[in-house]
Amino acid sequence: MTVSRRNFLKLGAAGGAGVLLANNLLAAGYNPDDSLTGNVLLTESYHLLKDWGDGLLQTQINQPGTPTLHGGFLCPSCAMVHGRSADAIFPLLYLASKTGDMRYRDAALKVYDWAENTVSLPDGSWVNEISSSEWRGITVFGSIALAESLHYFSSLLPGETRTRWTTRLHAAGKYVYDTFTIDIGNINYPVTASYALSFIGEMLHEPAWKQKGAMLAQQALEHLTPTDKLIYGEGHPKPECSAQGAYSVDLGYNVEESLPALVQYATFTKDEKAKQAVLESLLAHLAFMLPDGGWDNSWGTRNYKWTWWGSRTSDGCQPAYALMANENPVFYKAALMNTRLLQSCTHNHLLYGGPHNHLHGEAPCVHHILGHSKALATLLVHASDIKPVKNYAQLQLPREYAKGVSTIKDLATWLFAKGEWRGTLTANDQMYTLKAGHATGGALALLWHNKTGPLLVAGMTRYQITEATNMQRDRSGFNTNLTPRVEVFKNGQTFTNILDLSAKVSFNEAKDAIHFNVRSKLTTETGEVLQKEKDDTLFNYTINNDSVKIQLQYTGDVANAAQYTLPIVCTKNEKVEVLSPTSLSIQKENAIVKVESSKPFKLTGETNRIFHFVPGMEAIALVFAEANVQVKISVTNKA
Repeated sequence: MTVSRRNFLKLGAAGGAGVLLANNLLAAGYNPDDSLTGNVLLTESYHLLKDWGDGLLQTQINQPGTPTLHGGFLCPSCAMVHGRSADAIFPLLYLASKTGDMRYRDAALKVYDWAENTVSLPDGSWVNEISSSEWRGITVFGSIALAESLHYFSSLLPGETRTRWTTRLHAAGKYVYDTFTIDIGNINYPVTASYALSFIGEMLHEPAWKQKGAMLAQQALEHLTPTDKLIYGEGHPKPECSAQGAYSVDLGYNVEESLPALVQYATFTKDEKAKQAVLESLLAHLAFMLPDGGWDNSWGTRNYKWTWWGSRTSDGCQPAYALMANENPVFYKAALMNTRLLQSCTHNHLLYGGPHNHLHGEAPCVHHILGHSKALATLLVHASDIKPVKNYAQLQLPREYAKGVSTIKDLATWLFAKGEWRGTLTANDQMYTLKAGHATGGALALLWHNKTGPLLVAGMTRYQITEATNMQRDRSGFNTNLTPRVEVFKNGQTFTNILDLSAKVSFNEAKDAIHFNVRSKLTTETGEVLQKEKDDTLFNYTINNDSVKIQLQYTGDVANAAQYTLPIVCTKNEKVEVLSPTSLSIQKENAIVKVESSKPFKLTGETNRIFHFVPGMEAIALVFAEANVQVKISVTNKA
């Protein structure tokens, strides 16, 4: 059963705030009896949300005698209760309304009380974690979850609970109003506050909050990069534009938090100027979506939380793209493909942090569904606004129809497309607070083929637990860099081309092939150069319809100490056959990958695959004992 329109009207009979909420619901056209049948995006989103809802039920702690535990969700990976657990009240209440199963409602009530007993502070904020973090900016996300729960599902709540939650919402909204500026934290926080203050200000009759929400939205739109219209501010560097011309952009946070917030702000306030700006930015960001719905965040400033499907602790791209699908139907396909990718990474009711995490034996972090279930619930409560796109299969994402080279000037990054190949090179020198984060130096950060999916993927240069409760611990000690790279090990330091912030990249497009030329130096994490005058690495990449060729030359005096490592995405279920000292093949599901080289290699991960949490993939690595080598990668159909 579902909660009927009659039950929503009962709320109005309660008088006061109940009348406002009930009238807002009906004026917004929300009808919980609407069928999702016939809209594949909504149907698949609902079933996935239901699956995750059951995951929340199975991980919820039931210890009434211990208020600091009771109602929280015990994370299978982190062995703790994440501080943002109460964000789940909104999707849990949605499921209660849709299914009539009050276990979901009871779970929402319990986790709200858990938050009040553990992470709620007297100033109206919620703290990010129980004991390991003092960051309170996450109050903006909790306040939206609480506001939307009251707005849509008050009829499910006892009267005393509605009153208590509304009082708590006012305190949270005031905290956001009093403390948030465009410079608080990374840009995703003030951008999200633009929607939070506008929505909550309307609910609670606080016009000053709405005014500040509009101001933050305007300031957020001033954080679009000048050429490519990408949201910047994920790192707050000074100056904002780097020596290579790059801005502090992170794809995961942009598409899963900032853009959804801007879309919701624009649609809620009917701000046409913001709507047009965000439509342009949505399309700009969509250039990085792969055909399987994955996001190429190989270059992002905060890609230490990259999961292929998005980012570990953000909400999801569905509200951003689905709510704007009436303006551009390819956005519908983007939301659908990403939802299907999330489904493929879901096992036993929990979302794993990458395509190969489950296969590799890594435990799932419950935090992934805390946020992403909110995104799906947001999509579903707006079901009446999202029209089905019947011909979505015939629509093409930008990277499906792309040809040639696209220079992303504001990222010092290049996307290429030739035949069925797609790839990324990056010289992005805009780093986050950590050293050795995302790859740079003109690295070949992504190589994709339509028949195989990802073949080369640049994860973190060195896996570092930058956010202790938001990243998974490497318990195996075998979490290995997946970025193709040259390395020299000297005096206990590693010098590599993928850390060089001053690399030079050029390209030309011929009729039959794309050619890239990359010149970089071998540097350490701290920027020390191995040999300033003589240690150039020279990469020539040739991409044609049949193959990708890598020609590497290293001119340094210590060439005999250099090695070249080429990791290739390959699960333990995919057969690897070493054909000779200089060639091998990989049996993919729909094709055969062949790698041929001019020099012999050693193979790492042939028996036990190497793995990296960023973005959650297994691989084998070809290790060449020198850095003067030619490699050819080709893909053929299975016989």
